[in-house]
Amino acid sequence: MCETFRGESLKRIWAYRPLPATDLHTHSEFSRCSVDTSVQGNIATAELRGLRAIAITDHSSHVKKTGFRRYVEAVRTAAYRADITVLTGLEVDIRPNGEPELGRSLLKKLDIVIGSLHKLPRRGVSLDDYRKTVLTALRKSWMDILAHPTYVNGREVHLPDYIIQEICDVAYENSIAVELNSHHKSPSDDFIRACVDRGVKLTPTSDAHRLRQIGVFDWHLEKLRKLDLLDKAVWLRIEDL
Repeated sequence: MCETFRGESLKRIWAYRPLPATDLHTHSEFSRCSVDTSVQGNIATAELRGLRAIAITDHSSHVKKTGFRRYVEAVRTAAYRADITVLTGLEVDIRPNGEPELGRSLLKKLDIVIGSLHKLPRRGVSLDDYRKTVLTALRKSWMDILAHPTYVNGREVHLPDYIIQEICDVAYENSIAVELNSHHKSPSDDFIRACVDRGVKLTPTSDAHRLRQIGVFDWHLEKLRKLDLLDKAVWLRIEDL
């Protein structure tokens, strides 16, 4: 089946799928870890696959080196020409004190901000340090989405129930969504259950570093069906941002 036909078919069936037709975490040529993604390529792929919206959310640490203004202009120019909603965003590193890596004045220029803990505060870090960093970041309320909360620094983080519950409570109180990230297979089952039980909004993301990953939500569907949560999840809508 050719890509065009597949794309047209997907446009017709998205209305019947239980997941939102949005992919709000993708990387482009502005992230050094990109394989073949690009601003233009990501948008074209999203359009082909029938998505309603896509966000370009490159790493804040990478964009700092290529230039914030250049990045925003590139995404906004491409968005103007697109047939779908294109959000200009960043995946922003969470500092140990819970502050974003970039200044708040820059974050205000974006359509969407993803908060991500890529490094633990220090070697030999305790779960309590992780807890304090993430909870402080959520309470400061500078992000729209918390990224892969049980995957940090290349490994899974096994969180006890009380920390998961605290994170979900604070995320809910501050209207911050949690992503279901197929790239890192995060969060954990217990974390997803807690989000749904608390009413925390979820959003399916690819965290794409390859074009073929954009808008592919097989893992998300399988995971939610396995947990019997597909019809219970509350989804983040573009209108919520």
